[in-house]
Amino acid sequence: MRTSKLCLIPLGCSARWRFFGAFASGFEERVARFWTAERLHALCTKHAELPLAPNKPGVAPLLRIMGLMGADARISHDSLRKFQQVNAVFLAVERALETALQRRTKRPLRLLEMCAGKSYLAILLAFASEHRWRRPCHIIAVDRCSKRTAASTEKAMLLGLGHSICFRHVELRHLGEWPEEYRKAFPELKRDGLLGDGWQGKDKERPRPPHCALALHACDVAADEALSQAVRARAELVVIAPCCQAELGNKWARLAAEGASSHPFSLIHRTSSLRQETAAHITDAMRIALLRASGYSVTATEFVPGTCTPKNRLVVGSKLTSAEHAARARSMALRELASLKNATGGQSILLEDLLALD
Repeated sequence: MRTSKLCLIPLGCSARWRFFGAFASGFEERVARFWTAERLHALCTKHAELPLAPNKPGVAPLLRIMGLMGADARISHDSLRKFQQVNAVFLAVERALETALQRRTKRPLRLLEMCAGKSYLAILLAFASEHRWRRPCHIIAVDRCSKRTAASTEKAMLLGLGHSICFRHVELRHLGEWPEEYRKAFPELKRDGLLGDGWQGKDKERPRPPHCALALHACDVAADEALSQAVRARAELVVIAPCCQAELGNKWARLAAEGASSHPFSLIHRTSSLRQETAAHITDAMRIALLRASGYSVTATEFVPGTCTPKNRLVVGSKLTSAEHAARARSMALRELASLKNATGGQSILLEDLLALD
């Protein structure tokens, strides 16, 4: 951080910006009184470091504007769960981007957040890029709700981060190709002669892939659409935390209703509680196989305790740079996917259709 009192609002702004600047200063003083060493220790027990620890310069107004902290400087029980999730995903992204972040360059980080919701991650990543990583960033945050994208735009402007984030109101399946979306979102690259900072190709007209594509709690098939968009964009890093899963479970329910009782998995097909939970795990296993078949090395971990959210699986894929390794991974992953489908009833998930890997 540059100073103990970080100014988040640009100079030469309207009365509303000046009002917010005064609010930020007073609010940080209130936060400093409330968040004693004991309270901070209790908050940080689960993590050695919290990027959004309330005592860090500039973070209190950020949390307040994001809606994670109340006017009294407290973080409610419900907000605390989201606070923990956002911190954990941010740290996972930061660790995975370590090599890119260590490069001495003025080139912007290129990030794509899908199913952004209230855009907690996009706003935090823009804040971190400016004040933690000290390099510019370009973030496209996509959500299907116009009210949410409008509210997120307002929050980013209040925090002085509007130049770093483009909020897109669009259904994920209708999102355009990455190069075109990036050109539209950040036309100043070409206008200001900064093509080398974000563009490549013989004519310097094609944007480079995103450094990271991510989605926190994309629901059901939206997770498949997010993964498909990440692969299409050739993202160097894919980070996704799936949420509820229904597609595969519904297919299994139809098999049970059709009386396909001879399959070894038919007992699970017929038992609702077993069916939904098992289908969720198999769905993520298929996603991992398909992501590996698309040229990524993949890990799956629990990014927060189950008490924070039962949907605590984080899938992280890193683009393989060796064509030989990618080909071997593809062959093995497709064999494993076929075996998994056969073993569980012959059904697949939307992601396989979207990627069309055969």
